[in-house]
Order: sequence, then C-alpha cells, then structure tokens
Amino acid sequence: MGTERGALFRNFVVSEPEIGRATATGSVMSASSAPTRTATDAEWADLFRRHRSWLWTIVRSRNPDPHEAADILQEIALALVRRTDSPAAIERIEPWLYRLVLRQVQQYRRSRGRSRRREDRWAREHEGEAEPAASEWVLREEARAQVRGALAELRDGDRDIVVLKLVERWSYDRIASHLGLSRHAVEYRLQRAREALRSRLGETSDMTRAS
Repeated sequence: MGTERGALFRNFVVSEPEIGRATATGSVMSASSAPTRTATDAEWADLFRRHRSWLWTIVRSRNPDPHEAADILQEIALALVRRTDSPAAIERIEPWLYRLVLRQVQQYRRSRGRSRRREDRWAREHEGEAEPAASEWVLREEARAQVRGALAELRDGDRDIVVLKLVERWSYDRIASHLGLSRHAVEYRLQRAREALRSRLGETSDMTRAS
C-alpha cells in the first residue's frame, strides 16, 4: 500500500483515544463493574491485561468506531472476570479468546442494529450542515476513508489477519496460533487480503484522479 497508506492504516486502527474504562485496571477491577473477587477472578483479570492489546486490535478490526470498540472490549473483560473456572482449564487459550471476541462483536452488532439505523437516518438528514474544513484536513480524511472502505470490503477473518500483521507486527506463526489457523492459511489469506486492498485502493485513486 506504500509508506503513506501504511501510516494512514495504522493511524486509523490504533491512534484513537485510549481504550478507556475497559482497559483501565481500576475499571475492570472495580466493585461496581465486576463480581466479588475470588482467586479465579484475579486470574482472568490478569489474563485480560496480558492479552488486551491484540484483543483491542481485533475488536477495532471488526468495529472501527473507538467508542463502540471500547464498549465491546469492556464486555469481553466483564465476561472473563465473571467466569468461575480457571484459564488453566482451557486448552489453547488464544484461539478461545479470539472466538470470545467474535461472539461479543456479534452480540453488540445485534444490539446496536436498530439504534444505528436511527443514527444513520439522522446523519443523512443533517448532512452538509457542518462548517467547511481546511483542504488539507479534507484530503487526509478522504485518504482515511479510502483505507476504511477498502478494509471494510475484506472478509472479517482476513481483516483480522491484516491488522495483526501490519499493526501488531506479529509473525505468521503467532497469528496462526492465536487465531487457531495453520501458517499456510495465514500466508494465503494475508496475500489475498493484500491483493484486494491494492486493487481497491488503486481503483479509488484512479477514480479520484479522473474526477
């Protein structure tokens, strides 16, 4: 995608405000948001802290809105500390966490569906009311929108691999172990995603130059 587009991609994924209350120790561990502490609660809270960086990356891959992603991550944290068993009882914890993220994202999408439609309708009705922005800001936002649009067209699983590779800088083997895939599958799907991104971003650039 090139250095400039790569920087835009990384900015889009990870440079938003801090994860928020879901990743702050005081929030996850507070009496108001978690059940009474037990030894297993502490184990799950520690597990969440150790894995939250890549979990956040996957959540943002599935939902680029930073505030909604923070809500989803908080639900993941709460789902973990509410468990009564031990992480040691789960074989291959990383793929298990990945599946938990996918379930929480799906639940959030269902719960947000109706209100999102109302918000989109309101946005369409009030489109164009904002003050004109500086040309540099507009161009930057257009470039981000191009990357965002290209990412959105990828398959969900392929997009997860892309962000773990380009944002987290993970190796193929680490991605494979965390997502429960073979190295060959990761290499194939990453190559497929990169080709799709190059194609999409190239088409967008051609349309922009022609307009």
